[in-house]
Amino acid sequence: MDNLYKLEDGKISKTTDVYEWAESINKTRNLKQSYVENKLISTVFLGMEYGYLYDKPILFETMVFDIDGEDIDMDRYTTLEDAIKGHEKMVEKYSPNHIKLEDDLFEI
Repeated sequence: MDNLYKLEDGKISKTTDVYEWAESINKTRNLKQSYVENKLISTVFLGMEYGYLYDKPILFETMVFDIDGEDIDMDRYTTLEDAIKGHEKMVEKYSPNHIKLEDDLFEI
């Protein structure tokens, strides 16, 4: 398999060894979890490429689950830095006092 990746010390590397990958993913899969207003926000390292149609591999994902475990929002990322920022954006989005401001409706 040529779409397997490891995350070690913040660095991503490819591997073809399924056993090495499995051992690594068990240690590094869950990056961040937050609970906001009966919602679980979870950011994970996917460990395999999900973005075959993109220039860079999609290796991280943030999902939001409601109290019943249904997924209600999701975003994917190519870098660890973007995944951490994306997690914080989801926390902000689902925080009780968060107000979403729409983009300007016209150019200024």
